[in-house]
Formats: sequence, structure tokens, C-alpha cells
Amino acid sequence: MRRALARMSLLLIMAGLTACSVSNTTTEEESSVSQHNILVIYTEEAAQAAEAIQAAISNLQPGALLGSDMLLYTAEDSESSIMEWAQNLGLMEGEALPDAAQNQTVATAEVTPHEQQVLYLWEENNAPAVTEYTQNTAGYSGDPDFRPYITTFPVPEGTPIKGAVLICPGGAFQFRSDQPEGIDVAEALSARGYQSFVVDYRLRPYTQQEGALDLARAVRFVRANAEVYGIDPQNIAVMGFSAGSILNGEMLLHFDGQITPDALAPEYTPDELDQISANAAACGMIYSFYGRLSVGTTDVDLLRSGELPPTFYCYGTRDPFYDQFLANTDAAEEAGVAVTRMQLDGMPHGFGARGGPNTFIFGSNFYGQSAFAVIFGRKPGNIRVCRELFVLGCSTGRCANHGEFNVGAFATQ
Repeated sequence: MRRALARMSLLLIMAGLTACSVSNTTTEEESSVSQHNILVIYTEEAAQAAEAIQAAISNLQPGALLGSDMLLYTAEDSESSIMEWAQNLGLMEGEALPDAAQNQTVATAEVTPHEQQVLYLWEENNAPAVTEYTQNTAGYSGDPDFRPYITTFPVPEGTPIKGAVLICPGGAFQFRSDQPEGIDVAEALSARGYQSFVVDYRLRPYTQQEGALDLARAVRFVRANAEVYGIDPQNIAVMGFSAGSILNGEMLLHFDGQITPDALAPEYTPDELDQISANAAACGMIYSFYGRLSVGTTDVDLLRSGELPPTFYCYGTRDPFYDQFLANTDAAEEAGVAVTRMQLDGMPHGFGARGGPNTFIFGSNFYGQSAFAVIFGRKPGNIRVCRELFVLGCSTGRCANHGEFNVGAFATQ
């Protein structure tokens, strides 16, 4: 047993170094909470206090992404079963990159709306940039030859199509949490009728502005192919987690509409796709805010000047940025932005698509109904939702905590 756990720990350590090699760097201009993926191994006795243990971990490492694929082991477990659990986490799997030989890009590929595609956002050696990056001497997660790309998650055949959502995973601009903050979310939303797209944007040493151009390019691609995807070109939303939605905000404030990439990178020559609008119908801020890394803006004039779309905020009360979420949301409202807040009592930063050890946020239709009813301009009205859904993992609708809520007032309940 000890040998199996030791081998498994080595596997997870290697996976962690591969998937999210992160250092907590601080400059005079900005500070960030380092993010790590944490997977918890419980004994039978400790499992009785699983929620308390995860709460303690979150307090010690507030930026951690707490994986819900916990291991509950006993003395009867075999070495092979433990290793199978570790390997099935998928942390060692490589990225599904576009076919470099075919050079499939959003400007050249034939769109297949019923099949998943992975497409580069820019033509080879022609991404707009102001950062000179030729050699990885600082341990960045992406090498100089990295090309940003988009992965499509089509709505299943037979499911009514409601709109499109582009998703930017977080990771402090040092890595991208593609599984819990990208793939899991896209799969859940596509099953509910939203053509979904995960955007793998540029990270450090590239700037937040360069990453925002990647997102704008992705929005333009979706809008240019709205008819193929069966959506109204006005029903395109962006959402993100942590740094991923800071990127959303950067685009919406400075690089949406008809603003072409040469506004940032004058040497870049805009192509036909760059002439399409990069506007978004709404923004989903999941434990995030308008601003820059670790700093939410309260500049009402800046937010007003951006003519921002309806914005859905979702955050937990144990998040280290909780006060900034409140201040940013208040400033957005003062600036005239249509805001919907969803506060999760007791939740930390980095919960991803999962709300706790046994809870999948999309396990209830609440998230999809509230966020995207607001996003696409429909009044959500009253829906049934568990007051303790994200704490207790209730998805049956039969517990004593269920009741009728107005979505707009949910945060106060």
C-alpha cells in the first residue's frame, strides 16, 4: 500500500509540474495568488470530515483549484486500483493541438458544426504581438512556438441551440486550467444548448492585451460562422474564470467591436476576419472582475466608457478577492452595467466547474438558467434552487432547503 501511494504521489507531482508549473511572483505593480491543482487522498475516517478538510486546505492555499476526484482508500485497496485512479485523472495527457501539418486556422478551415475542431487563431508567424519572445529562459509554461487556439464543443444533435459561449480558463496568466475551468464547463453548456468554445490564449511573458486579441479573434470566428453554428450572431457571450475573465474584461474594454489588432501591434496587417465585430452579448465573471491580475478596477468612468454588456458575477465568500468582487460589481452597476450577482457562501477561489467534494455546479439547471437567461436578455424569473446547493451537493430538488428564488436576488438569500 505504501509503495503504491508513493508511486502515485510521484505520478501526481510529475503531472502537476507538467500541467501547472507555477511560481508566485510579485512586482511593484501587481501581486498574484499562486494557483495549484490539489487532489486530496482520504482514509475512511478522514472522509467523514471531507468538507472541513477541503475548507482548511483552501484557507492555507487560497488560490488552489481543489480537485473533486478524491481518493478514498482502505487497507483492502490494491496497488493496481490506486494507480488506476491516479492515471484516470488525465493530468499526464497532452494537449489536443491543431494539426500543424495542415495548418488549420480559424481563417482557413472548413467549419464542421457537428464535430469537434481544434483550430489555430492566427496564421503561422503572423500573430499580432508587442512582446519579443524567442527563448524560454524563465520557465514559462508556453514556449516561443506556442500558437493560441480554440477548441469547439458542439451542441449535441437534437438539442435546441440557444446561443454561443466562449470560455477562457484561468491560471494567473501562468498556465490555463483547461479541464476544470474549460472543458468541463464547455461540455456542460453544450449539453444545454450553447455552442461552446474553449480559448487557449497566450500567457506570460505575453501581456494581458495580447491575450485579449486572441479572445477577440475567437469571437470574430464564431460570429463569422454564426449561420453554420445555428446561432444568432448577437447571441455570443464570453465567460472566464479568474484570470480568464480578466482577459474577457480587457477585450470588452479595449479590443471589442471594430477595433483591429493593429491598434496594439502596428506591424500586424489585419485580414478579412479582423473586420468582423468582436462585440459580446454578455460576460460571465466567475471569481473574477474587470481590471488586471489581482486588482479589480473601481474606476466608474473607465467601466462606463467600455459600454460593457450585461455581466454575471459568481464568487465565493472565502475567496481572498471577495472584497474586490463586491467593489468591482458596485462600480460596474454605478457605471450603468446590467449586473447579476451570485454569491456562494463558504466557497473559496478556484472551484472551477465543481462546487465541492460531491457537487457539480452544472448538476442543477440553476447556473445555466440564471447566468445565460440574463446573458441573452431573457428575464429568468423564479426558479427552484437549493439554498445550500453548493455546500451540500443537493441536486434532487427534494431537500428541505429548496424554495422559490428570484435569480436577481439570489445573492441576498
